[in-house]
Amino acid sequence: ASVRRALHVGLGALVLAIILEMGSPLLYALGWGNLSWPYEIEVAIEEALELSGWILIAGGLIALALGRASQMDARRTDD
Repeated sequence: ASVRRALHVGLGALVLAIILEMGSPLLYALGWGNLSWPYEIEVAIEEALELSGWILIAGGLIALALGRASQMDARRTDD
């Protein structure tokens, strides 16, 4: 259950990062381009979401692979 949760939260973080990325043109239209504080905050949040999303997905996939490998080892030792 926790592996599934990590994968779902990671995917959600990536979706939110994409939504923020799509909102960047709105900041430019409002006159808040590069080096303005709203733009820099948007970039920081977007990059943090993207990084955390990939970390959660990678961690979840590693945990899933290790769990499967452990199950296979347990079956081999039972035989």
